Amino acid sequence: MRVHGHHPTITNHARLRARTQVYGPDWTNNLILEHGGGCNQLSIWGYEDKGGVGFFQFPDGPGTCNPTPFATATACEEGGKHKCVARCCSEGSHVLDCQTHFPCQGWTAGAPWNPIQAQSEACGNTGAQPLAAAQYTADGRFYTRLESVWHFTSNLPAAPLVMEQWVNVTGELPFAQLSYRMTFAAGGPPAWGATTQEVPAIFTAEGISAVFYWYGGDAPFTRDPNVARSAGPPDGQFLRLPGRPTYPHSTTAGNATEEWWCACDATESRCLTIACFDEACAEATVAASSDGSAGYVTPIGYFGVNASMDVQWSVFVFPYRYDAVVVGDGGGPSMTVRDWIQHLRAAHQVQSLSESGAHVPSTSLNHDSSLLSSSSSSSSSSSSLANMPPRSLKFSVAPNE
Repeated sequence: MRVHGHHPTITNHARLRARTQVYGPDWTNNLILEHGGGCNQLSIWGYEDKGGVGFFQFPDGPGTCNPTPFATATACEEGGKHKCVARCCSEGSHVLDCQTHFPCQGWTAGAPWNPIQAQSEACGNTGAQPLAAAQYTADGRFYTRLESVWHFTSNLPAAPLVMEQWVNVTGELPFAQLSYRMTFAAGGPPAWGATTQEVPAIFTAEGISAVFYWYGGDAPFTRDPNVARSAGPPDGQFLRLPGRPTYPHSTTAGNATEEWWCACDATESRCLTIACFDEACAEATVAASSDGSAGYVTPIGYFGVNASMDVQWSVFVFPYRYDAVVVGDGGGPSMTVRDWIQHLRAAHQVQSLSESGAHVPSTSLNHDSSLLSSSSSSSSSSSSLANMPPRSLKFSVAPNE
């Protein structure tokens, strides 16, 4: 992949690998600041919707916790002896008994379920995740399947949540496509109420939280130059993506009407641009990690977990600033990242119209050669690798459009 302008010349393989690796080869050292920093992974949250709000005490030390949901903050604090946090659903089965099951460091007995892709058993970071599949597909994507997923918040048994992921990285294209499918294994715990989801959680490398970009105007995909720029995370920290049925946050930094967002370091030579066109992504995060050292650019969803769920979507990751002009390693189209996103968005619309049975308008896209696939919400019940992602789209774009 070649990059024009002030951006460095670098292959997308090396750049993207650096951003997605979580553990070293021996699974003993976490190479990131936290579950996030420098990587991306699904992070799903949930409560059993039972009981009202309760206040829970933070543990006094390792292996200690109090399962009591106090009615008020004052009662919970016991005259300043404890720090407390309010949690919904204080009688749900996610609440820990503090006898067999305990919170992971920094959490309380009332913390939500939180299965994440890179977690190992009993709050650990050193055990291998029980992968049901890890292989390359015939078209070169790397496929993984988890059929139970450990929690980041507690040592509860692994959640029977099936997480499937397809990663497509090729030197011919200037981005990685991350495609996901989530279903729920039979015999699982009670349904989880709808809440915010990290789909996936994306923390950048250190320093990539100095400048943020997005387009929030009312003329999307017209190359309108009025792109929003924020020095540091903007107030509100979330951007609404257009046409979503539900937005998790009442206060946001505005809209991302072209469905992409970008974070850079202070020199603006190290940047990451993210795009998502599926309803599973309701908002975009333009924020920093809790210690401010890294960027937090997570697409945010809003849904619950239940036995009939079947959620599918794709996220596109460009290791460049939104206006960098990039081409593949083998030549081909030479466009800005923003133009690439426009073509991806157009292809997504054509596919969605075709599958709905609506009239498909003429388009400049030639459906004949590429390694792209796209997926979004579906009611398909099949989970076999051969059928997934259930919808595939191939196209090419003319150079220098």
